[in-house]
Amino acid sequence: MKRICILCLILLCISSSSWAGYKSFNSFSSFIDWMFGKNSKTSVEWVDYTSTLTASPSSVAFGNVTTNTTRTQVVTWSNSGTGVSEAIEQTVANVSGTGFSLSSPGTCGANPFDIAAGGSCTSTVAYNPMVAGAATGTLTATWPNRDPVVVNLSGTGVGAPVPYSYVGSIASAITTALSTSVTYSATTGNMLVVGSRNAGTSTSTSISGGCATSWTEITHFNDESVTRAYTWYCSNATGGSQNITVTGTTSASISLILAEFSGGSKVLDAFGSRAATSTTPYAVVTPTVDDTLIVAIAEIPGSDVTWTAGADYTMPTTSVKMAIEYRSLSGGAGVAQSPGFTISATRNYGVTAASFK
Repeated sequence: MKRICILCLILLCISSSSWAGYKSFNSFSSFIDWMFGKNSKTSVEWVDYTSTLTASPSSVAFGNVTTNTTRTQVVTWSNSGTGVSEAIEQTVANVSGTGFSLSSPGTCGANPFDIAAGGSCTSTVAYNPMVAGAATGTLTATWPNRDPVVVNLSGTGVGAPVPYSYVGSIASAITTALSTSVTYSATTGNMLVVGSRNAGTSTSTSISGGCATSWTEITHFNDESVTRAYTWYCSNATGGSQNITVTGTTSASISLILAEFSGGSKVLDAFGSRAATSTTPYAVVTPTVDDTLIVAIAEIPGSDVTWTAGADYTMPTTSVKMAIEYRSLSGGAGVAQSPGFTISATRNYGVTAASFK
């Protein structure tokens, strides 16, 4: 009879559905301790079913991270409970996966931590790849008697960005014709960046020669309501002396400017362009952290001007109506950049700025 009464008492304590929560016991001895007033927080916890622990974001992608460098991301833990008894207690956050770590306990504090009802706190996760290649991991929060909350982590270790080196440049004379050309001797496999301007009413402009693969247009835009400004790049120059030609659809004043670069991955990442009236032509480009070169080309109609390079830029060559400048980046700035050409008079102008990996 005593055994039946004790069993009934156990079932009543554990299965009662009228409580907002319940007592949970990690062993039978914990239950006996509680029954006889020997309760301790380490063995007995109050768990409220209405509290839910969530993570934001639910997954973290670190993207490409240079080996032996570290990138961090913040994860926010939130408690959906609203009642005063709905705190989430004794929470533990751990990270698994090669290259991943909990770089800072953040506002949550050291393990174990509590989150008040309706509250939140943050943990900071780091990815520090030691070798190249993809990696996955998890950030897991555990709390008593509930399912763990898992945030999937991913990232890819990549080799350090290869810097670019300036090799040479050339600007054509202004020709009143359908096309203009320059003869330029490049090193096989180097990158070429070309800009052109057309003073006429050409509906398009094309480029040919000097590229072992094919030219890729970066952008074109209108200046004085005419599509006159084009920029291209070639990731694999043909070696030796080559004729490089730009051609419009109508005869007009046409010119081009070119620069050659070695190194780098020769991949266009971002660009920006602008057409306006000012003494400080500029275009905004936002390179990513992997970009190591910005090249900017400016063209101007009307009277001839004198060009001045923007801060931190080098201007290897100019013509009376065009200029090219470049800037090396150490791993990329990741913020908006403005080349900031300066000209000697207020004119209509067009500028393109492009960043490369």
